[in-house]
Formats: sequence, C-alpha cells, structure tokens
Amino acid sequence: MSEFNGLRVPCDSDPNKVTVFGESAGSIDASVLMATPLSQGLFRRVIAESGSVMTQPNYYGLPEAERVGEKLAARWNVPAATSLKELRAVSMADILRADPNYMAGEGPDGLPGMVIDGYLCLRPPRMSSRVEPNIE
Repeated sequence: MSEFNGLRVPCDSDPNKVTVFGESAGSIDASVLMATPLSQGLFRRVIAESGSVMTQPNYYGLPEAERVGEKLAARWNVPAATSLKELRAVSMADILRADPNYMAGEGPDGLPGMVIDGYLCLRPPRMSSRVEPNIE
C-alpha cells in the first residue's frame, strides 16, 4: 500500500507524465499497480523488468489466505488468538528464528500466493480489464 502513497505525494503532477518502474520484486509490485483499480488515474505507464504478477501461478481467496496466515503464525510461537496488530509487531528476526523457512511450500511451487481480497485485487491480475496489451 505504500506504493499508492508514493504516487499520491506529487499532488500537482500530471498522471500522464508518471511512469512506474520496478525490477525483480519491484517489477511484481509495479505489475500489481498496473492491475489494481486503486491506482486508476495515478500514472500512465509501467516499466516492469524481470517479474510480473500477471504470470503468478498461485492465487488465494481471502478465507484461504487467512488459513495460510494462521498456519504460518502458529509456527512463530504466538498465541492462537493473537490480533492482527500484534502479528504485525512480530519482528522478522523473531519469525526467522522460530521458522527459518517460513514461506517454503505454501504454494504449489513453494512460493507464496497473491490474495484476491476484493479490495486491492478483485480478480487474478491476468484477468484484469485494466491490463491491455499496449506497447508504446
């Protein structure tokens, strides 16, 4: 979500002159921005190098993602009723100490999946009407 804040900061900028760029994981973020309706009107172009959410094989609905999250958090030595706020406060060092391979095996290819949450992502990005083949 911080990507949206960064795009909104230059309030006086012309979205037709804004290009989002990302490489590797940043490329995946840029492609999410390209697909989500939340970024409508914030930029015109995306340069995505070496990674795209459009080819992401793993998608979770919100209930499935919550189950995966509960499964992961259970390995972090936190109580079952831990709130989302408390989970967000767990440091990466503590997570890795409790579970060094915390994301291994969660998706079919061992990678985490993208969540179709109905807010940021309404449907798998490769099915998004916002993504049209267009090369300038």
